[in-house]
Amino acid sequence: MANRISGYKYLLYFCLMFGNLAKASVDSAQVFRGLPLVDTKTHISHLAPSLPPAKASLYEDLFRYQLITGSNVLPFSFMGKMAFGGYISPQATMGVETRLKSQNRAGYMQSIGAVFYPLKRRFKSEQYVAANNKAEVVSIGIRNIQMAGVTFSGDAYRLVFRGNGYYKGKTLDVGSNNFFALGMNTVDFGIALPQSKNIEKFYISLAQVTRYNVLKTEDLSFYTSPMADSVVLNGRYYSQSTAGLSGDQKGLGIMMSMDNKMRVKSSGTSQWAQAPIYYGLRDLGVLFLPTLSVDSRGYIWDENTSGLKPAGESPIKSVTVTQAVVSSRELQFGNWFTSQRDTLNARLKVVSQTRSGTVISPFTLYAQKELFSYRPSNLSESKKGLGTAYNHAMDVNFTYLNVPGYVLSTTLSWGSYYRPKGEQKWTSFYSEYYLGLGGFDTWNLGYKGFLKSNIIGIGQTSFMLDLRGLEAWLFPKRQHGAGISFGVRCKL
Repeated sequence: MANRISGYKYLLYFCLMFGNLAKASVDSAQVFRGLPLVDTKTHISHLAPSLPPAKASLYEDLFRYQLITGSNVLPFSFMGKMAFGGYISPQATMGVETRLKSQNRAGYMQSIGAVFYPLKRRFKSEQYVAANNKAEVVSIGIRNIQMAGVTFSGDAYRLVFRGNGYYKGKTLDVGSNNFFALGMNTVDFGIALPQSKNIEKFYISLAQVTRYNVLKTEDLSFYTSPMADSVVLNGRYYSQSTAGLSGDQKGLGIMMSMDNKMRVKSSGTSQWAQAPIYYGLRDLGVLFLPTLSVDSRGYIWDENTSGLKPAGESPIKSVTVTQAVVSSRELQFGNWFTSQRDTLNARLKVVSQTRSGTVISPFTLYAQKELFSYRPSNLSESKKGLGTAYNHAMDVNFTYLNVPGYVLSTTLSWGSYYRPKGEQKWTSFYSEYYLGLGGFDTWNLGYKGFLKSNIIGIGQTSFMLDLRGLEAWLFPKRQHGAGISFGVRCKL
């Protein structure tokens, strides 16, 4: 019975969809963290798929926190209140309604984590490291992951945030919607491959699933009578969830990641022709889900309870429910579902079952190339307050993450390298401004800085701060998509 009522909430109350998007960290109490990846000469991190990834050098994360949000319609302040609580006024919901598109999307990622290095590797001599040509584990990291993405129709938003009382005598074409949420704990093994000319580093990750939710609807409609005394429902949907299961029942997985470098053979002498292409993938693998609660309407499933994709569609009919004036507040607290439980049980004919299966983990693909760089001819004319700028570079990056709501991201960055003038506690500084298009967002402006310094007992250490979506931080009620990342990196 509880599973069926939960399914009805998915069917009629897309606020659950947004609520899960905003509060995915509640179930697992964990957050998303990137792999312990090798840093770059430009100090560009690919811990987050939506940010420019790294080129190879000898630095790896010791600690990192990261938060990224994005949408093509929901303002940053709106998503923040959904995620962390707060009053969303009717004016705010109406303001979003005027900007709704035929296809709307939103998503977020949050991460925190640390990396540990085997001491025997860290303190081996440079001669040993240079002479060693065998593959070996050089880093061990732990991650706590949370990510969620959703694509939704304009009428789905209207039903969630305004209720059907505003649309008497009208049909809300909720249509096709797709929601995905995943939480994982992982242990990541960074493996050095000295004999490989192109693979900068290779990773194997063992994952424990802490949360998995999928909701898909098709041709869903919600008609409210002119007197608001009945509603007519129709459409197909299915939901899959690990909610209420113990940790050992939610699933396990194995994934791989790698960073590669490729030089394109060219007869040209330009910097564009000579600069290598850095590319790679993140978290490509499979997740085995042994126990999933599946609720569906209008679909046929294989009888062996194995497999998470419907085998086909079954006939459906419209269902009429009386006394069904639904406000957004009633939907939020589930009052309407409680009062209509018997009718829903009798008429919707929701199929509830327990199934198992494997799914492909959400993976990331990226490619990055330096467009050009130059060194100032007169270094004495460069900025003196910060130090001496000795190099400037422009890069372009393409990133794709296979999560609903994420589109191909293109990032153009401009970075400058500085060294101290005279005796300083820091040894170098990298400053970068970037413009991003796509991802969960539409566009964003960002700034990233890396400061390197010698720390006693650790050696060269890099401190990083990344502010993503500066426009959203400045105008949170009008702009959408913002994030922050900070971390510490050290040299192996």
